[in-house]
Amino acid sequence: MTFGKLIRALCRAEGISNAELARRIGVSQPRIQQILASRSISEDTLRRCFKALGYKFTLLPKKS
Repeated sequence: MTFGKLIRALCRAEGISNAELARRIGVSQPRIQQILASRSISEDTLRRCFKALGYKFTLLPKKS
């Protein structure tokens, strides 16, 4: 699953529209569509999306 698909699924689960997510992270609605369709999303954008949806995004080191 791509991050875009994950964010889209979280939006559905939280009842948040793409327009509302765009407003919460401070981007246009066309830009949120690009973000959700993208296979690569910057860490900053991921953090802002997760925060806007009420989640915390944390990177953990891979265990050896």
